[in-house]
Amino acid sequence: MRALIAVLLAGLVLASTASAKEVVGATVCGAQECREVSGAEAGHGVMPDSTPAEAPGAAPFVRVSVDVRVEEGERVAVEWVYVPSLGLLGGDEGWMRPIDGSTLERLARGLAPFPAAQLPGAAPEPAAQPAPPPPADRSSPTWIVAGLGAGLGLLGLTAVVRERRRPVALP
Repeated sequence: MRALIAVLLAGLVLASTASAKEVVGATVCGAQECREVSGAEAGHGVMPDSTPAEAPGAAPFVRVSVDVRVEEGERVAVEWVYVPSLGLLGGDEGWMRPIDGSTLERLARGLAPFPAAQLPGAAPEPAAQPAPPPPADRSSPTWIVAGLGAGLGLLGLTAVVRERRRPVALP
């Protein structure tokens, strides 16, 4: 919902300079520090262009907060995450590219980003494939080998005993 409001506000700001709605400033925060811009620089450089983009996988990011004056004395803060490596803004309504990414790139440069694992709204990582089962054990179990050996031994012993008991014919 916030992203939709931000997109509408961006359109109003760009469409009419006489409008009562204007971007007052923006703050870009990394894991350890924040940077701020104000006035016209914030207005064009940090707003999304409203063209949907595909959700990225997990990637390092910074947080962006845009302060918009909507009526005399009333302000609204709209928040996104920005993935500098991909040039994408993400929020409640999905992912988009900024109108002019150079301002966000400049503000994010040198900031220690938040870890990729904490990126909200990222595309899920592909499920890990389960490990294949171990190959079947092709070796014979000991009891089969022992049984076959004993059977062959008995068969040989029987043949020897029969040979010795056979009567011999005299000439």
